Amino acid sequence: MASEPLLVRKENEIEFKGHPVFEGVKMRLLLSKDDHSEITVMQARTKNGLAISVPTPEADDGIYSLADKAKLWMEGIGDVELKLGVMV
Repeated sequence: MASEPLLVRKENEIEFKGHPVFEGVKMRLLLSKDDHSEITVMQARTKNGLAISVPTPEADDGIYSLADKAKLWMEGIGDVELKLGVMV
C-alpha cells in the first residue's frame, strides 16, 4: 500500500492572500484536502477593530489564537475572548 509523501511546509514561505469571502481578512493555507489531508489548517489576520459575521462553527471546527486578541461571539455562549493559548 503506497503512502503519501511526507509534507514539510514552512509557514513563513507561504504568502498571506485575501480571504475569498471576508473583506479585510488575510489568510494563508497551511494544510488542505489538496495535501491529501482530512483537515484544513489556516492562519488568518484581520485589521484591528474588524467585525465579521460568520456562521456558528461546526462541532469539528477549532479556532486557536497565536497572537494578539480578538472577541468571538458564539450562539448559546455569547462573547468569548480569544488570546494566546485559548482554543475554541
